[in-house]
Amino acid sequence: MPSRLQVRLEVAVSSIGTPKVAERVRHLARISREIFAGVEEDPLRVDRVRRFLTYYLPRAADLAEAYALLEKGSTRDVARIAATSDLIEPARHRLHALCGQPAGSRSRQSRHRAQIA
Repeated sequence: MPSRLQVRLEVAVSSIGTPKVAERVRHLARISREIFAGVEEDPLRVDRVRRFLTYYLPRAADLAEAYALLEKGSTRDVARIAATSDLIEPARHRLHALCGQPAGSRSRQSRHRAQIA
C-alpha cells in the first residue's frame, strides 16, 4: 500500500510536463516504494532510512508539487521553475546515497532492498 507521500509524488509527476523533471520525480517515487517495501519486510530497517522518510521524501513531495504548480501557472516564471527543478536533483542524490548507489543507477528492486538491509 503506497504511503501518502508516495501518492503525492505520483500525483505531482502526472502534472509535470518537463520530461527530465518528470523522470526524476518518477524515479524518486519508484525508489521510495522500494524502500517502503524493504521496511515492510523487515521493520528493523526503519532506523537506516528514518531521515529519508522524515525529511527527504516529504521535501521531495513538496518540491514536486511546487514544480507542477509553477508549470501550470498563467505566467511561467522560467527562472523559478529551473531553480525548483535543481532542488529535486540533490534529493535524488541523497536518496541514492542512502541506498548506497550512484544517482544514475537504475537497479532492480531487490538490489535496493538488499542495500538498505
